[in-house]
Amino acid sequence: IGIAALIYSISAREANSRGDRPAAERYSSTAKILNLVALILGLLAIISSVVIIAVSLALY
Repeated sequence: IGIAALIYSISAREANSRGDRPAAERYSSTAKILNLVALILGLLAIISSVVIIAVSLALY
């Protein structure tokens, strides 16, 4: 997901340099959403891992 966000970010920068503001805003918005999704999924993965490790250590 992070790589897709990076690609959209680069596309936004290129569109902005061409002067295509609507496309730049669209790409930028998509990149922002993808970055937020990647952040949330990453945090959920870390929290889940910590909980699983804590529970498995508590059982033994």
